[in-house]
Amino acid sequence: MEPAELVQASGSDKTRRDFLKTGILAVSGIISAAAVYPIIRLALHTTPPAPPVFVDAVLLSDMPEAGVRRIDLSLEKDGRPDARVFVKRTPDGNIIALSAVCSHLGCIVNYDRIKDQFVCPCHGGRYDGNGKNISGPPPAPLTRLPVRIAGAYIQVGIRKPPV
Repeated sequence: MEPAELVQASGSDKTRRDFLKTGILAVSGIISAAAVYPIIRLALHTTPPAPPVFVDAVLLSDMPEAGVRRIDLSLEKDGRPDARVFVKRTPDGNIIALSAVCSHLGCIVNYDRIKDQFVCPCHGGRYDGNGKNISGPPPAPLTRLPVRIAGAYIQVGIRKPPV
């Protein structure tokens, strides 16, 4: 058979093929969109954080005039600690609470009272007396927690751990 003798598809065959091709593409697009939609919705879904639960941390009378107290807080009586925090009285008399968890890898930091710094024993990260990261690998400051005075106690707000 010579090239000139090739049979051309009739107009109706070409239209039928185009119709089937378009239909298959449309159905494939609908199936793809139906599969991708839940993934996108999940990725964009943000749940507002639960409000903090305030826990008695330390008696106001037991808080030193200058310095820091490290406290393990639990939401349940005789339970394991849900949060490890530092409660600090600032030079102007305010009270702040900082999470004792390093923002780098989650190690528990120590307080150096001579330098007024928090130091991570794992990789040498340092935070100033207000929890701001100043050297080493920590990418963010220590988390500041809400504090309030309730009666004779300093209370610190912590979030319930996820179930």
